[in-house]
Amino acid sequence: MTTRAHISEILTVIIAALLVAGIPYALWALAGNPLPHTIPTVDTIRNTLTIPDNGTLFLRTLTITGWLSWAIFVASPVIPRPMPSEGTRP
Repeated sequence: MTTRAHISEILTVIIAALLVAGIPYALWALAGNPLPHTIPTVDTIRNTLTIPDNGTLFLRTLTITGWLSWAIFVASPVIPRPMPSEGTRP
């Protein structure tokens, strides 16, 4: 392998590590823990969804979307994908 190929592989590993570890660190530092301290009751959920929002509900939804997107990104290489059989078109 050439030096350029080695540098490319090292950069790929560094970028993957930054994505896998850096995104949750940034989410944790900026938005905090995504899990609630207690399990919300039906009344708490109803009140949260029906009172006027000051932006917290939107930011909380955005945070949860970020965490779920990161989890799907990390799990996607692990989840097996069905391979098409030989002789069939995709």
